[in-house]
Amino acid sequence: MGINALSASLTGVAADILDRDASVVDLGSQELDLTADWLESFSKTRKQSRQLDALRALSGKANSIGERAPEFYAALGMDRYSSIDINGQLNSLPFDLNSCIEERYAFTERFDLVTNNGTTEHLFNQQAVFDNIHRMTTVGGLMLHAVPFLNYVNHCFFNYSPTFFYNLAVANDYTLLALGIGVKEGNAIVAAEKDVDALVRRDMAQAEMVPLRLVLARPRFKSGLAYYRKRFLRSGKDHKLSDDERNERLAFGKALSDLMDIRRDLIVFALLRRENDDAFQTPFQDVYREDIAEPEAAQAYAIQSG
Repeated sequence: MGINALSASLTGVAADILDRDASVVDLGSQELDLTADWLESFSKTRKQSRQLDALRALSGKANSIGERAPEFYAALGMDRYSSIDINGQLNSLPFDLNSCIEERYAFTERFDLVTNNGTTEHLFNQQAVFDNIHRMTTVGGLMLHAVPFLNYVNHCFFNYSPTFFYNLAVANDYTLLALGIGVKEGNAIVAAEKDVDALVRRDMAQAEMVPLRLVLARPRFKSGLAYYRKRFLRSGKDHKLSDDERNERLAFGKALSDLMDIRRDLIVFALLRRENDDAFQTPFQDVYREDIAEPEAAQAYAIQSG
């Protein structure tokens, strides 16, 4: 998928959260899918003059912009850069992310930011790749995902839904900083803070919630993700929608339609922060958790409080 306007904007948010000289690893030998004009506009959103100048300098290298992902990250204060791709292109480490790279390649490096700009959907072993991402992220570090949501027919093995990422957050006690659906050009529907609070099912009143600052003065749709949030567990009876629920679904559908007027293929994105040094836990979709009949599995997939 490459580093497009949406994922580059998210990277800017991540850089602001980290607020330090940071290390980053791309999953996939990523190319920059950015124009000089976009970089010039993006540079104006940066608070630090050093970042502004570096981004403007990068925008002047339009002829070879695709291969300059390390320079883009360095401009945002992340000058320790690596990438992993089985093809070994663009100086990437030729690791197979379908396997545990710590065990197979003795790769134990940790990073402040791990980015998944359209790579995991091409890998069959989802357990392995998300375990790899977890292992590579420092405690307090961030994971940025921007992956296919809709209309990526035959592009990959998997398309993702928002439920995937908030259940991933629940299972691993990640803080969910941003969640939404967007297009490469940067337009997005962003989950409201109240929706994110409910989705992760834990007290996040004191958590750092980051407004997603998408650039280029493009329209930003503020509908929540209520359409994807189950407010109740299955009771065996049809649930009659309240007027508020019906209106939320209609608003979300309208926002999706507006996005698809810009581009037919949609991306789901999430920004997560790792909060502890625990091993990776396999997610289980929350609306089915109470249906687990096998006692050991029920205990394994229970939401841990505190």
